[in-house]
Amino acid sequence: MQTKNLEVPMQLEGLNGNAFVLLGTFNKEARHAGYSPEEIKVVIDEATRKDYDHLLQTIIFNTVTPDDNEDEY
Repeated sequence: MQTKNLEVPMQLEGLNGNAFVLLGTFNKEARHAGYSPEEIKVVIDEATRKDYDHLLQTIIFNTVTPDDNEDEY
C-alpha cells in the first residue's frame, strides 16, 4: 500500500458498501479532519488502483473508528 496511514475518523459499519459511497464518505471525513487535498488524493488514487477488495483495504488502513465522545457533525 502506497499511503502513509491517515487516521481519518470514519464509521464504516452501516455504510452502503458501494465503492462510490466509501470514497465519497472518506473524502468528506478526511477534509473535515483537516487532511489536505493532496493527502486525500494519494489515498483515493491508491484505493482505485486495483479491485474492490483493494479499495476497501485501503480505506480501512486509512481510517479509525470515531470516538463515541466526539461531537457529531
